Amino acid sequence: MFEGGYHAVEYDHGVNANSTLIFNVQNLDSDIEKLKHQGVEFVHTTPNENKWGRYSAFKDPSGIVHELMEFY
Repeated sequence: MFEGGYHAVEYDHGVNANSTLIFNVQNLDSDIEKLKHQGVEFVHTTPNENKWGRYSAFKDPSGIVHELMEFY
């Protein structure tokens, strides 16, 4: 759990969203492609980056936003 320090992209969370799950992955690009082929909707067109690694936010079937994170 963390508090972000940068301005975030605005998007609608699902009705019951009050937290975000972050899934640690080994190959972010590959996992994004696999999920896109299964119809998962991603929030951004390309992964984002911070000092810990790269990440990409997606919506679950209820519209709640979660993230895949590839740590450096």
